[in-house]
Amino acid sequence: MESHAYEKWQGDGTSTADISAVQLHSTACQHIDARGHRCRMLTDGSEFCLHHARQSRKLKPDALDAELLTSVDDFSSPASLNRFIGNVVRQFALRRINQRDAATFGYLGQLALTSIAARQREEALAAQAAKRASTKEDKEDEIRVIWDMPAPINEPKTPAEAVR
Repeated sequence: MESHAYEKWQGDGTSTADISAVQLHSTACQHIDARGHRCRMLTDGSEFCLHHARQSRKLKPDALDAELLTSVDDFSSPASLNRFIGNVVRQFALRRINQRDAATFGYLGQLALTSIAARQREEALAAQAAKRASTKEDKEDEIRVIWDMPAPINEPKTPAEAVR
């Protein structure tokens, strides 16, 4: 197999390849990343490609925090947690947060609701125990349960029942 020497063609700028490159540059995305590279995706006449247009519509982190925490005083009541989860659902529906973040926030909200319910059950049990302790002190007759009481002896009534 023979190899052929490749000679680069130096165009004068009037070829169709050069014209399409100029047109391509005018419809290319204007996004420049942190390394200084420009996005090479095409646009539909707007400034950014579809991907970078979606990114530019997303809220900044501070604004997103403010919208997620709207009307949430603290995370110690079920009502405020439900408002927070509702805000997460709203931001996810508007595509301002991604699915993974929305799922994480939802899971954390569910854990917080579960811990609040467990804390309320513990407080209710403690209140019941305190109530029982105060009523026991007032009672003079205390009910005693005897666990090791001997069982009654069942003797057969007739000798025929004893044989069986």
